[in-house]
Amino acid sequence: MRAPLLLPLLLAAAASACGGTASTLPDGSRTCHGVTMPGTLIAGDTPLTLNGLAVRDVSIFSVDVYVGALYLEQPSRDPEVVVSSVQRKRLVLRFLRELNRADVVNAWESGFVANAGTERLGLAAEIAAFEAMFGDVPEGTEFQFDVVPGEGTSVRIDGELRGTVPGDAFGRAFFLVFFGRVPPSQQLRDGLLGAACD
Repeated sequence: MRAPLLLPLLLAAAASACGGTASTLPDGSRTCHGVTMPGTLIAGDTPLTLNGLAVRDVSIFSVDVYVGALYLEQPSRDPEVVVSSVQRKRLVLRFLRELNRADVVNAWESGFVANAGTERLGLAAEIAAFEAMFGDVPEGTEFQFDVVPGEGTSVRIDGELRGTVPGDAFGRAFFLVFFGRVPPSQQLRDGLLGAACD
């Protein structure tokens, strides 16, 4: 007689243990792997909508590194629209584990090489200035990248402005890192484009 009462609890525990980690809250915010992001926000004076939420994991053991959230003025599931459209964009990365500076810079460098192709060759100074903004990353650190057409790409770490890389060309190269031919992971790319956060 007690089994029917225990079954829902056991199923809930199993879902939690197996990665049932994504949910949408009544206010439109979404949670992925314990990180909650608002469904809408104001960047400058521009309303942005949460386009997608995803986790970046590495290795065969699926070690979670960060949760990413993409905000756009005009949500889209098309990676080329995300990369090339003239609209305000924000990417937020919340880190779930600590990383050292070398790992962070190597990840950016690899991403630009693999995805920005010849575009990066004319952006050597911009990429160097961008990579110089990063240090060691404690667990819980938040990166915020705002791309503003006609201005550039600003970088904030835990709310502190680290600098702005001018020009639209760098903003395109930056988003190619995540939506180009070789993204950090297919799971991350798909989630930022609106697929379920697994």
